[in-house]
Amino acid sequence: MSTTTRKWSGLGAAIQRADDAKAHDTAPATQVRQPAIVPADGTPERVLFDADAEITEADARLTALEERVRDGDDQVQPDDIEKARGLRRWAQLRREAAVRAAHPVFVRRDGDMEIWQKGPATVLVPVVLNSYPPELREAVQIRRVAVFEGCCPCGAEVRVTEAGHYSIGHMVTCPGSDEVLVPLATAAGVVTQRRNG
Repeated sequence: MSTTTRKWSGLGAAIQRADDAKAHDTAPATQVRQPAIVPADGTPERVLFDADAEITEADARLTALEERVRDGDDQVQPDDIEKARGLRRWAQLRREAAVRAAHPVFVRRDGDMEIWQKGPATVLVPVVLNSYPPELREAVQIRRVAVFEGCCPCGAEVRVTEAGHYSIGHMVTCPGSDEVLVPLATAAGVVTQRRNG
């Protein structure tokens, strides 16, 4: 995998890679290309970096196969397309795993919410206030742990979209779910709105 491929992802990246390739093809042989900055091996950031590169490569592979079919190439079989889609999904799951493993970094507090950065995802987490009734404190704490750990005792796991949206689909009976937490907050006079987790 080239450093240029690792450096870029998405549609803008595909355009940039094409421009890079043109520049490389027309550049004098003495020109030295700068390598991409790569996170250290073994870090969650490196796993995320590699996962983004795998997604980019899988997207390019799938797009190329689909274009070959559109161009009338009989050599591309349905299994080839499905395999490329499966590899794309696998790369996305690896990216989600990297986000789950990323160390959360506190950004700031905004009222009764804290804003954290977890990999590429910005996560809003409710603050546990001592003034909350015990049931609400417990529900908020469960929500916080689920966000930071990437899973909840109810069995819910984090889902991260390609855009970096972070959500957890708690069981409806879980204290960390909106179905339980919001009524507890409302009963305690705490204003809530739907956030991450």
